[in-house]
Amino acid sequence: MRCGSRSATREPRTLVKLNASEAGEATGVAVTDARSAAVAAERLLAAGAAAVVVTLGVDGAVVVGAGGRARLVAPAMVGAYPVGSGDAFLGGLAVALARGDATVEAARLGCAAGIANAQMPGAGDLDASRIPSILEAISVEPI
Repeated sequence: MRCGSRSATREPRTLVKLNASEAGEATGVAVTDARSAAVAAERLLAAGAAAVVVTLGVDGAVVVGAGGRARLVAPAMVGAYPVGSGDAFLGGLAVALARGDATVEAARLGCAAGIANAQMPGAGDLDASRIPSILEAISVEPI
């Protein structure tokens, strides 16, 4: 099942991770910034998702769930190799959720993995040793 599809919200207790374009397609909201991403995420919550993460590329991500709404602010570490960064984000998110991290903290690890991916040539070929310093530089703000 594609995470960006409307059918993903029919599964019980689903965390949905989408990029801005997918969130817009799934909800009809033009996602251009953190606030519009939060609006789209709220619509997915209303459709049955337990939590929603909308990635915004170099602008970080938005996390919306029972714990509230948060924006992950990415540090100015733009890499030249963005291909695969969404997959790297999803991988970091999944690892953190599997170890029991809260959704916002899991999304922070995902964001750090996505940034690390963009700094190395080759999709998914990231230097994991960079993740701790990137993680420290990612701030969380309420929306």
